[in-house]
Formats: sequence, C-alpha cells, structure tokens
Amino acid sequence: MNKNILDKINKCLRLAKSSNPHEAATAMRQAQALMQKHNLSTDDVAMNDIFEKAVTSGSSNKPSQHLINLAHMIAKAFGVRIILNIRYGTNKINFIGQHQSPEIASYAFSVLRRQLTKARSAFYKTTRGKRVNRTAKADIFADGWVYEVNKRVVAFANNKQTEQVITTYMDKHYSNLNETKPKAPKKQRSTATDNAFFIGVKAGKDVTLNHGVNGQSQKQLS
Repeated sequence: MNKNILDKINKCLRLAKSSNPHEAATAMRQAQALMQKHNLSTDDVAMNDIFEKAVTSGSSNKPSQHLINLAHMIAKAFGVRIILNIRYGTNKINFIGQHQSPEIASYAFSVLRRQLTKARSAFYKTTRGKRVNRTAKADIFADGWVYEVNKRVVAFANNKQTEQVITTYMDKHYSNLNETKPKAPKKQRSTATDNAFFIGVKAGKDVTLNHGVNGQSQKQLS
C-alpha cells in the first residue's frame, strides 16, 4: 500500500480529534472515504505507525541469558516487542513498536550491551580457577548487572491500545516464528557465585545512558 495514502488517512484521523465539531466531522468523512476507496481497515492504518529497528546481539551463537534478559528489560521499558533474528551466523534483535520507540530501544540496548560486555570482561579477568568456572561466575556477575539496570531504567507507559496494534503487526508479519531458547549458562549455586551476583549489582550502579538518538540527547540514567 502506498505510504502516502496511509499518511493522508492518519492526518485526517488526527484532525478528526479536533475540538471544532465541523472540522472533526469533515476530517473523519475524508478518512473513511479514503479507507473505503483503498480497501483499508483500521488495523492497516494503525500499523502504518509501527516500525522495526534491528541491532546486533553481539554474539555469533545463541545469545547468553543475560543478553536476552537485557533485551527483554529494555523492550518492557520502552513499550516494544523483540524477536531474535538468526541468519548466516549473525544474530540480531529486532525491536518492534510505534513511532521512535524501536529506534530508542535499539540505541539503549547497544549502549548497555557494550557496557555490560566491558564490565563482564573486566570481572572475568579478576577470577581464578578453571575456565568453565570463571565463565559461570562471569555469567552470574552479568545477571546481577542486568538486575540492577532493570531497576534503574525508567519504564515508559505502554497503553493497551499500543500493545494491541503491535500484536496485530506481529501476527501479520511474524506469524510463523519459532521459539528459541538462549544459551544456558553453566551455573551452580555457591558463595562464590552469590558474591559474583552482588558484585554485578554493584557494577550496575555505574551504568550511564546519555548518548544522542537522532540528534537528540538522552537523559542519563541515575
């Protein structure tokens, strides 16, 4: 469908909310006429505001649980959906939502993923023992980091109307998705792993997210 037609209909629908009864009625009639002429439903029009933004997950294999948790946390905060897109050994996460939400969510994920990767790597270098045990501790550390960031990211309101539009879009474009489980970490509960978690929580308190998106600066997380 021609995007210009959908934009015209959306413009009419916005004018239909005018406080001027005559202007509102005229705009609604124009919107309905255009929808009837081009055989469009209200769902078709609403989905014109749905966008996708793909960003690398930072892993060539299945993303680790802490990266999936980070993506889900950001999706919830910004009122978007996510899907894992695995193609030719490159994993990407698609953020799907209305207006600029996917763009901002993908930006947040990229910035936070880099900080998480850097923090996890620094912690890994401080551990001792077998590689498998060091990796397990680093994964626990990452869990703690994400847990703290989850509390610190400001969640945006996500009304049910927005959620329903995204659901309709997902049903139309991604009806045959397969569920993929993230790479399971090799963890065993112990004092050492518990300590790693709380060290991760402490490291998460230093998280910052203040780079620009589309030329606009973002408020720093604190």
